[in-house]
Amino acid sequence: MRAWMVLIAISLAALPAAAEGEPATQPERDWGEATKGLQVSLAFDGVLAVGGEFRVDARLRNAGQVAVALPDNAAGEGEPFGWLFVVQQVGGEKKAFYTDKLPLARGLEDWPDELPGGVGLRLVADTVSARIARPYRPGLKVVDGYPVAPTPGKPRPDVQHKRLRDALTPGPALCRLMLYLPRPDAGDLMLTSNTVRLSVAPPDFTRLDPREREAFVAELLAQFDRSAWGGKAAHATAVGIGKPVLPDLIKAVEDRSRTRHSRMWLATAVAGIRDERAAAALERLLADSLPGVRHVVAYHGPKQRSAALDAAILRRARESAGPRFAAYALLGSMVHRADAPAELLAVALDSNDPKVQAAVRSALRHYASDTVVARLSRLAAGEDAHLAGAARKVLAAMGYTPHTRPASGTGGESRP
Repeated sequence: MRAWMVLIAISLAALPAAAEGEPATQPERDWGEATKGLQVSLAFDGVLAVGGEFRVDARLRNAGQVAVALPDNAAGEGEPFGWLFVVQQVGGEKKAFYTDKLPLARGLEDWPDELPGGVGLRLVADTVSARIARPYRPGLKVVDGYPVAPTPGKPRPDVQHKRLRDALTPGPALCRLMLYLPRPDAGDLMLTSNTVRLSVAPPDFTRLDPREREAFVAELLAQFDRSAWGGKAAHATAVGIGKPVLPDLIKAVEDRSRTRHSRMWLATAVAGIRDERAAAALERLLADSLPGVRHVVAYHGPKQRSAALDAAILRRARESAGPRFAAYALLGSMVHRADAPAELLAVALDSNDPKVQAAVRSALRHYASDTVVARLSRLAAGEDAHLAGAARKVLAAMGYTPHTRPASGTGGESRP
């Protein structure tokens, strides 16, 4: 048994199910490794989303030249079946689970006794979203094609089995289909499909009843609180949901009993949802006692395109809210807006305070992208002598000249 995790998202093709023989060569599909010439391909009908409906579309083919015996397709001990193995890593925590058995061949007409070389079968499309997802734990062994707990008949009392659609968490996931072909006379076969890499979507809030919505929000906020990695993943989920979850995020970020990393990522999520309520909440957070929260607003606040919030950030920078605040305000404005306001440039880039100058150079050196470098270069070549001189000093501190690229370590914002 293996676990896989990769942060890549793909779209899922909707493929109808049918019980018909077809050519085995299908370049548009991915296939698992061959066993006795047989291969399995996994795809999904429908997009995977928490609480959503989706089916597996499984296919079997003989990629070899020699016919391979298949089991009798009759309900009972000799019936072939499959199960999904799913792995997710969200917020630095990995979880894996497997579904109950999927009768992927049941009811198919013209199921052959053997599969000739070069021939494929499209199996039954099972509504896998409604299947039970059981937690995978070390020590599980596959017996007769299916995982068996180390102590049969004694399930852990703290484990609550959920349906797959409810066990999924928004974020990256990997899935494989295991297909078991019991063949008493020719030797049983366990086939492993291709790995499907996907991104599980958040639930549709418009379809959740109050109890489901409350439970989902509680789990989302717990993920913000769990760790910095958890906060980063929860931030992506929250921004994906958007305005429907905004009131919950605002209430949570204003709760000063939460941890520093939780509140910083919550503030980042609020800033990522453009809305008048978000802009007003961020303006209130400019007076927060936690510097990290204020710095998040300074950097991410310009995403809101709010004149009132921009003015409030400028006032805080002008009031000497701390040298790092001015640095983040300048960096955020240059990254998230077409250009930085002239007054903010004067307050931060051309400041008379050596601490502010040092903080600005440090922030731009470590977090600036090529876009910021280009804008600094334009300032350095501009007519304003003070700003031009300040921009040249920052560029020099970044290890940049007109004929070189930024020194290693620059290139992107990596924290809230």
